[in-house]
Amino acid sequence: MDPESLVEALRGTMDPNLREAAERQLNEGHTQVNFVSTLLRVTMSDQLDLPVRQAGVIYLKNMITQHWSDGDGSGTETPVNNIPEEDRQFITRQHSGGHHPLPRAHQVTTHTARWQRVQLTTCIHHMIKHDYPGKWTTIVDKIGFYLQSDNSAGWLGILLCLYQLVKNYE
Repeated sequence: MDPESLVEALRGTMDPNLREAAERQLNEGHTQVNFVSTLLRVTMSDQLDLPVRQAGVIYLKNMITQHWSDGDGSGTETPVNNIPEEDRQFITRQHSGGHHPLPRAHQVTTHTARWQRVQLTTCIHHMIKHDYPGKWTTIVDKIGFYLQSDNSAGWLGILLCLYQLVKNYE
C-alpha cells in the first residue's frame, strides 16, 4: 500500500461513516510486503496531523501484538496473516545508513513523543518476546554499543529496549 492510501485509510478510521471500509483496507494491506515499514514511516512523520499519526501507531501496536508470532510450533496455534519477513527485518534488525547500523526499534523510540513511545515500547516488548534470542540476535550487542556511545540523545531509546529485554526474564 502506498503512503498516501495508507494515510487516507488511517484518516478514515476516525470517521464513523468511513471507519468500516478503512479498517477493511488496513486489514487487507497488513500482509503485504512493506506495509509495516510504510506504516512505521507514516507514524513517525512530523508532516502529518497528530490524529493520523496516533491512529497509525495504535494500529501498528495492534498489528504487532496480534501478528508478530510465528506460533509456538505445537500445532495448536496457526500463524494467520503474519507480518512478512522483509518488514520484520526493517523494524528489528539493521538498515544501512550512517557509519553504524542502528536497530530500528531503538531509533524509533529515541525520536518519538511520549504518547508514541508507550505504544512502540509495547511493540518492542512483543518483538523481543518472540524473536530474542533466535531471530533478533544482535539486540544485546547493539544495546551495549549504544549505551557506551557519547550520543546521550539515544540513551532513552536504548534503555527502553534494554528494559523490555529484561522484562522478558523477570
